[in-house]
Amino acid sequence: MKKLIVIMTLLLVVIIVSVTVIILKSNTKVNKLKNLQTIENTDMQRDIDNEQENIITNEIELDTKEEISNNIINEVNNNQVELKKQDNKSIQKETTTSTQKSKTAVDSIAEQKTEQKEEITQEKAVEPVQEVIKETPIVEETPKVELKNGYYYNASESQLLVSEFKRLTNNDNNFTVKIDSRANNSSPFWPYKESEINKQIYNASFGNYIVYAEDYYKDDVKQRTLYYITFDV
Repeated sequence: MKKLIVIMTLLLVVIIVSVTVIILKSNTKVNKLKNLQTIENTDMQRDIDNEQENIITNEIELDTKEEISNNIINEVNNNQVELKKQDNKSIQKETTTSTQKSKTAVDSIAEQKTEQKEEITQEKAVEPVQEVIKETPIVEETPKVELKNGYYYNASESQLLVSEFKRLTNNDNNFTVKIDSRANNSSPFWPYKESEINKQIYNASFGNYIVYAEDYYKDDVKQRTLYYITFDV
């Protein structure tokens, strides 16, 4: 009986020790997991902090670049203002110079007239019978040249339309063509394309046509040549 009690006691001790060891091991694992989580959280926090620092750095760089670009724009604007001031000064100088030159020319002309009057007076005093005839200078006006603006008839291109029409119809007597300003009531085309004439005579066996060509000018510069072809109604 005593042996049984001892054995049971030993078994209890072994069980208690085993349970204690298991609890200690589990606690150790939990602590390790907590430490790992702490380390991971620390690393994540570091990464987040680094990202925030990078974002702040980028924002500072952007602000710096924007400030530099604004400074450059201000410098350019200031330079333009200075250039305008210099241009105005040079214009004022030129105006002053031209005014002084004109005044000098007027003064010299007045002096010449005074001298001429004195000479005429002296000649009259010496020869009272002789008459002095003054010739009025004739000032030639510069003719105004009018700039071309609008539409002007082009004879050579109109004749080109006639010759091209005859060529494309093989000089068929069933077709007639002539130059007529009434043609410009139709829609024009430009530049010249023989396909536009072919559109008119396609699948046609006869017909009377009128053609016309005119140049369009703006400020004396030729912009384009307009071509017209239509039925003679």
